[in-house]
Amino acid sequence: MTASSVINVAAGVLINASGDILLAQRPEGKHMAGYWEFPGGKFEPGESASEALYRELEEELGVVVENSEPLIELVHHYPERSVRLHVRIVRQWLGEPKSLDQQALAWAPASRLTDWDLLPADAPIVKALLLPDNYVVSPSLPEALAWPDLEAQLTAIAQHGVRLLQWRQPSFVGPGDPSHQTQEQATRVASWARNNAVVALLNVGSDAKSIEWAMRLGFDGIHFSESALRDALARGLSKEDLEAQGLQWLAASCHGLESLSLAKDFGCDFAVLGTVLPTLSHPQAELLGWSGFAERATAAGLPVYAIGGCGADDVATAKAAGGQGVAGISAFWPSEWLETKAG
Repeated sequence: MTASSVINVAAGVLINASGDILLAQRPEGKHMAGYWEFPGGKFEPGESASEALYRELEEELGVVVENSEPLIELVHHYPERSVRLHVRIVRQWLGEPKSLDQQALAWAPASRLTDWDLLPADAPIVKALLLPDNYVVSPSLPEALAWPDLEAQLTAIAQHGVRLLQWRQPSFVGPGDPSHQTQEQATRVASWARNNAVVALLNVGSDAKSIEWAMRLGFDGIHFSESALRDALARGLSKEDLEAQGLQWLAASCHGLESLSLAKDFGCDFAVLGTVLPTLSHPQAELLGWSGFAERATAAGLPVYAIGGCGADDVATAKAAGGQGVAGISAFWPSEWLETKAG
């Protein structure tokens, strides 16, 4: 496949004041007729993603877009063609959307988008809409840490808008069972997350026992390291197996296109990719830089968070590079607490 063989398509996620999202049904005579999609269309020569989207929405819906922001960029391969989707969120426009291209239109709540028969290429867009800009990873914590101290820090993080957490403690990955104190700590974290509208994933190894911990302790899903993802695939584990056990979110840490491809094939909802920038925790790591991150993230086919030397101030840069946002520990966990409590 060459760059010229990929069709560039701009797609708009129009969100109204009620939080509902506009869907359009592909009419008879078009490729994939009958499927629902986010409205938009092909680039004209020389157009940027925003220019193509604004023109297409005016031609198809009769609306004039006032502004937009990037959501995700991804490549999807159909048997007969490949498309690169440049997806942007639109919250402000002039005019009432109406069908000018023979397509049916419908407004759908974001939480019900999976009820619609969407184009296969649009599935990662739904995940990107549900995911926040930041993904917080916990530091390694002493098992005897008092719960009031930990709860205070979790609450402080949540008050800064964090809604996605990876609970990462080595004893859930290595051989042997975590201590009773570590299990109790994790159970409290999972319960706190449910009560505070935070999605919590447990970082686990690839063996069945470690995955059982996530289910038993009440986490929403699991996060694999790259090696654990490879082991899980080799054992024949599937996303369906995890969902059957009540684990609704699956993520993986990746370092290149090969592991990103594995994450997509496994059915991961999102991935973390790094190392992007210099970081004290991994001084010898090979750096991707933002250009290297962009090259990989836009080819991944699923939402990707940038990790390694990234902070909350880098969210816009990550999004401009085709990412979902940023992930990290020190970028979100209070530095004074890391120094005094976590060692």
